[in-house]
Amino acid sequence: MTIQKTSLSFGKYLQALRLEKEIDIEEISARTNISKSSIVLLEREDHKRLPARIFVRGFIRTYAGVLGADPDDVLNRYDADLRQAESISRKTGDLASQMSIRRRAFYGVTLLLVNILTSLFIYQWLQHRSFENKTAVAPEVSSAAVQGTVAVPEEKSANHVEQSREKYVLRATATKPTWLKIVVDGQPAQEYKLKPQDRLEFEAQTNFNLLVGDGGGVNISLNNKPIDIMGRDGEIVSLQLP
Repeated sequence: MTIQKTSLSFGKYLQALRLEKEIDIEEISARTNISKSSIVLLEREDHKRLPARIFVRGFIRTYAGVLGADPDDVLNRYDADLRQAESISRKTGDLASQMSIRRRAFYGVTLLLVNILTSLFIYQWLQHRSFENKTAVAPEVSSAAVQGTVAVPEEKSANHVEQSREKYVLRATATKPTWLKIVVDGQPAQEYKLKPQDRLEFEAQTNFNLLVGDGGGVNISLNNKPIDIMGRDGEIVSLQLP
């Protein structure tokens, strides 16, 4: 089987090399300490479910080394694929933004029309009452009252929504010697070496990305709720929370 290096993206390239060498995913996991689920996500190029970029680059470098491939070449393929995915995401976001603006404009025009029709209806009704009862003094209806017949709901400001957003609190307790690397809200990664009973606590507005050196060596909770770590003892495990 000949691999066309210039035509394959990073995940397909790694998968092709693995199949060429007749190595299964279980063996790759055992030789790299990368979980089987992470290897599958790498080969599928599932950017949405993969952990933070800094962890993915470490996985790729280790995986490529086991297969005898040039890690820098595979990382270049990964960067190119990531740029393409981000470009598509931006275009999709721009399209969604345009559709949102059009929807808001449609709702605004609809409310204006309802307001106008309601005002005309009230005006015609008052004219009819005035014609039927000429001797009575027709009640004066101010334009402010007419304009107020249709209430436009006030949108909550982005600041108010941001203030009311729940914070996430992550706690980690080591049960045996291990290490932990964490990215909080996309900030630079922090790494800790842990001994049994060592405890760490972090706060985030959006999310955490973790890399645990031993899946069986640490207990993790998010907002006081225990998190199941799907990994065996001695296996490197990646987590994205919430």
